[in-house]
Amino acid sequence: MTEQMPEDSGEEKGHGLFEGLEMNVIASSATQEVSEAPRRAGWKWLLLVVVMVGVAGLGYGMRQLLNLVPGQEAQQRLVEHLKVLPAWQSGIVLSASYVAGDRLRVDFTPSLPEDPAALRQATIDVMRAFVAERPNRNLFIDGFQGDTQVVWGEYRSKGKLEVAKGRFEPDISVKVAGEPEGGIGQLIRPPGGPRR
Repeated sequence: MTEQMPEDSGEEKGHGLFEGLEMNVIASSATQEVSEAPRRAGWKWLLLVVVMVGVAGLGYGMRQLLNLVPGQEAQQRLVEHLKVLPAWQSGIVLSASYVAGDRLRVDFTPSLPEDPAALRQATIDVMRAFVAERPNRNLFIDGFQGDTQVVWGEYRSKGKLEVAKGRFEPDISVKVAGEPEGGIGQLIRPPGGPRR
């Protein structure tokens, strides 16, 4: 018995060393909340992305819906506007029809000799009539001779070009096929000057 006593007293001493180092008990609900926080944040981001994609899709759909081809009445009004133009009366412009609410297809006579200046001026005149019919929009013209597209016209409603002091023109740009300079040479070159 005497031999067992010291062993018991040693155990008590060892137990006494770790007596101040007890583990705290953590409630299980607290550990779940900490581990679920990143998962919840992930779902919120996913929901935000889905909502943004939905809004973008709705915006695109509304834009397409609002860009419908105008009716027959609008087509007739446009043709009436165009009939007074010199390009229409001379036969350079044969027809113009809506492709969308912001885009026209213009058919030029196939017998027109290769004259970029005539096509450019006819397109600008048609665009001015188009702007009068469809104000406050960016507008586009696709010009064809037969089945070949020869003219690309664009109007930016927010832009204005200053051509002289205090005088502004609408921002209409026209590209004619076969014009390597895109028409800028016509503005730079003096009238009657040598052609490159």
